[in-house]
Amino acid sequence: MFLTTIGCMLPSWLRWIVCGITRYVLQDDVMAKLIEASQEKSTGELQKWRVRKDAYCLEVRSYLWEELGLDGLICPTQAVPAVPIGSSWNKSFLAESTLIWNLVDSTVGHIPITRVDIQRDQIRSDANSMTNAPKRSGDMWRVKDLLPSVEETEGLPVGIQLVCGFLEEEKTLALMGIIVKSWNNRPKQTAPLPKPGDFLGKKQGLGVAKSHP
Repeated sequence: MFLTTIGCMLPSWLRWIVCGITRYVLQDDVMAKLIEASQEKSTGELQKWRVRKDAYCLEVRSYLWEELGLDGLICPTQAVPAVPIGSSWNKSFLAESTLIWNLVDSTVGHIPITRVDIQRDQIRSDANSMTNAPKRSGDMWRVKDLLPSVEETEGLPVGIQLVCGFLEEEKTLALMGIIVKSWNNRPKQTAPLPKPGDFLGKKQGLGVAKSHP
């Protein structure tokens, strides 16, 4: 996760150069903005950011739980399965879908819901037919180069996250139980939801994985 805080560790002139390279050479405007914003701030500047953060929290909470009247929100944990231990140092973008709920102080539970399938989970060769194809397909292939192949992650559990309101742990657990029960009892069910640790146990049984002390 150091990529999002690297700006604080750089002198101003070097941060300016890094921002320029990131924005115009690497064409990653999002990361350039993060590096640009990641710098020393005065007490007044910190307070301004705090006010903006609190206003955003209020807007999100009001929209989801009051205006829409939702009990919970189901969304992906991240766009890909888990990555190997120690390899996430340059993959901070994977945390976006969980960090956003930390930002607005939501209660979140995670449930493994399916597994990586080597036949279904390849990046499509017709990616250029997607909306906004040049930009989106380019981003997709840059991300693909940073991640393990589908073959390396075959069988890994893929999860969803259930988001509820502030301090709603009991509701979150209850809704998670409903999801697990309905998923396991659905028609033509071939296998129950994966349990934590069962992927590693399976690999150890095949002699291809070692547990960490």
